[in-house]
Amino acid sequence: KSKILSKFPEIIHGFTTRELGADDTRIADELKIPVSSIVTVKQVHSNQVLFLSDRSDRSIEADAIITNQKEIFIAIRTADCVPILVYDPEHRAVGAIHAGWRGLVSGVIENAVCEMAVHFGTKPPKLLAALGPALCPGCFAVRR
Repeated sequence: KSKILSKFPEIIHGFTTRELGADDTRIADELKIPVSSIVTVKQVHSNQVLFLSDRSDRSIEADAIITNQKEIFIAIRTADCVPILVYDPEHRAVGAIHAGWRGLVSGVIENAVCEMAVHFGTKPPKLLAALGPALCPGCFAVRR
């Protein structure tokens, strides 16, 4: 869990490791939420952002998800890419960003923040962000 986001009890969040993996049932049990409330997307290393106003089709291609619906738990999957969770405490809106190098270069973070501004009135300086575990630069060289 993030120390920053843990200051807000309304945010149920966490980063998993290989031990827990991508098993939605185990994740839901750990977070004490219904497994049916977890929403993910088909990640394609893009700058696409999915705005969720209700439950959505898991086959949508995107690399960031934003919502202000408290009954929706958004999730992204990473291996070596950086998972980023953002929270707008004023508007109680959240975002989960899959930040691989291709998405970063094409603006996935900027797009997610802009979409939060459009849909929720988010002011970027007011956002709180937490980075999850990722591959370190010393372990992997990226070439264009």
